[in-house]
Amino acid sequence: MENLVTVGTVMAYTLWSSGQQVRGATTAWMLLTVPFVLYSVFRYQYLSEPRSEEQAERPEELLLGDRPLQFTLLGWVLSIALILFLKHQSWLIPMKLIG
Repeated sequence: MENLVTVGTVMAYTLWSSGQQVRGATTAWMLLTVPFVLYSVFRYQYLSEPRSEEQAERPEELLLGDRPLQFTLLGWVLSIALILFLKHQSWLIPMKLIG
């Protein structure tokens, strides 16, 4: 079940970030944020392997206590903010994915 949810999450985010052609993000430049999501999902999966029952029941401590996940979240937020700022300033060229 975990593998199915992981694949669905990654595919849904990737499709959304590909832009308005699929009624997703306002710009296809959001595809640059996909590596952050991939790393986060796979890192969380790696860390959530139950080493003990107590650890498996506290995902918030896992997320808030892991430095690499914190830096990934910060990078994701900053990259989205930068993409939206550059789009608002009209400094991004339109990215066409489909002919």
